[in-house]
Amino acid sequence: MPFVMLRREWPSQFRRTLRSGKKPLTMTFPPGDAVEVTEKEFEELRPDVGQALMEVVLDEKGRARVANTA
Repeated sequence: MPFVMLRREWPSQFRRTLRSGKKPLTMTFPPGDAVEVTEKEFEELRPDVGQALMEVVLDEKGRARVANTA
């Protein structure tokens, strides 16, 4: 499953309501914390990736690193 992270310089938490399931799901992203999301959730968050959110991977020590999407 992919991880996304709100940019560290973002002034406050970022919230997004996802509506793909039967019940709406509100996700909260604190600045600088990696959050694991499902593939379906990631697809709904895709418009925010590159703006507020970044796709990240965890290194061997569990630290978030920006994913190489090239």
